[in-house]
This record gives sequence, structure tokens and C-alpha cells, in this order.
Amino acid sequence: MPDKQTSTQCVVRLAALRGLSLVTLLQRQALRQAAGGWGTDLLTFQAQTRAQGQWLSAAALEQATKGGQSALHRQSVCTLAQTLAATVDGHRTAERRRELAETGYLQTQSPHHPEGYQTVVWKDQALTVLPSGEVRLPTGGQRPPLLLPLPAEYHAATRRRAALTWRAEHDELCLTLDTGASRSSPLPAGEVAGVDLGEVHIAAVTTTTRHALVVSGRQLRACKPWRNQVHSVLQEQLRRCQARSRRSRRLTARKARLSAKRYRQISCTRRRGRSSPSARARA
Repeated sequence: MPDKQTSTQCVVRLAALRGLSLVTLLQRQALRQAAGGWGTDLLTFQAQTRAQGQWLSAAALEQATKGGQSALHRQSVCTLAQTLAATVDGHRTAERRRELAETGYLQTQSPHHPEGYQTVVWKDQALTVLPSGEVRLPTGGQRPPLLLPLPAEYHAATRRRAALTWRAEHDELCLTLDTGASRSSPLPAGEVAGVDLGEVHIAAVTTTTRHALVVSGRQLRACKPWRNQVHSVLQEQLRRCQARSRRSRRLTARKARLSAKRYRQISCTRRRGRSSPSARARA
């Protein structure tokens, strides 16, 4: 997602939001639903202008969102416009290269799938930590702000942005924190590295000094087959249940808990660095 560039390194930390009050749950659901509505409107507007032969920039999309009342903070709406513009630009560039090389003409489809809910983002200027230990996230108009609990370890950190997301069975607050460390290149001066993202292995890296590295991510890939196997059993049981029955609700909740467990496993694997490279070759 586009954001202002910094000369220091940033890290992302996830804070699980459980035990929220009913008012807070309804408020965050309304915000995520409002973000989905704005995203759908932007998709429609972008598709209409594209049909006329125009590709809108992020600034043009932000200008189209001005005026009127909204349940979202102004920065959150602008972030949706910036995200859509970045997605369209990246999709257009990749597809144009492929289509021109294969067919000689363009037939690119821009993003067009509407979403009922979307992630709500606040930038650093809108983030305020209250003395009570809660983070204050402003909303649009005269609506009350969203107050969420913030772990004590992040109170004194330099916060760049916050995103409210849904993780299988609970809400999560994704915090982008500035570490203050300089963004130095891991390669010596004059070296260039090329990265090839794969479908089985995460990436293959090679440098101009003939160093090679393959990142397998075996531990990450092992989590997915387990989740799929358990979900297939639960889905077969759901197929034999009556819709909206007590048993169907229990099985659906169990599927959500298993998905959340897989997300936690992946997060812990990445944080601890257990997805170590499987091969390192020096030619």
C-alpha cells in the first residue's frame, strides 16, 4: 500500500483484539462496511472512466471522494483510493507487458470485484494513545472515535500507520512501527541481487557476484495441507447439517478457530525465522 517513504526501517506487529464490548464491535463492523462501500464506489468510478479510455491516478481518485458525509476518517478514504490506484497500475503494467508480448494487443481487465468489507487504515497523524492505554482512531463527521486497547509495549513506539483487519475469528490491529534503524542494503556497494518469486519455493535470489540463495519456506507450506485436510472433514459434516442449526454454527466456529490457528502458526514462523533457506550455493 502506498505510503510516505522513510529513511529508517519499519516493522509490522499484530495485536489481537478480543473481549471487545458490543458497542465497539458494532462500531468496527460499521467502519469496515463503510470502507467496503467506498471501495465499491471507487471501483465503479474507475471502471466507468476506463471505459472512456482514461486511467485515473491516485490524486484523481482522492479528488472524487471529496464532499459529502462519511463514516470514515478522511485519511482512511484517501488510503482506499491510493490502494486502488496502486493495484490498477501494477496490474496494468504486468498485463500490458504480457499481452503485448503474446498477442500484440491489449485486453486488460482492471479490478472489478466489489467487497462488502475492507480493511480500514489510519496514518500516523490520526493515531493518538490515551492515558488509559487505548489508541484513539478518529472516524468521519461528528461520529465518536473508535477506542481500541493497545499493548503496553507499543505505547512509546513510533507508529506510522494502523489497520483494522479481521482474522478468521477475531479482529486484529496491524501496527506499522518505525524502529529508527537506518535502511542499509545487505549487499556490498556495487552488487545487485535479482529475486524470482516461485509457486513452490518462496523465492530464489542470485547476485552479480555469483552468490545464490533459495528460500524454501517448508514450515510455512506445511501449515496449509493440515488446514485443508481438517477443513474438508468439517465441510463434509456441514454439508449434512441443516442451515443455521446449532450444529452448523458450532462447526463454522470451529473452522474459523482452525483458520486463526494457522494464521498464528505462520506469523510465529516468520517472526522466529524458522523458514530458513533450504539451499545456499556459491558458484
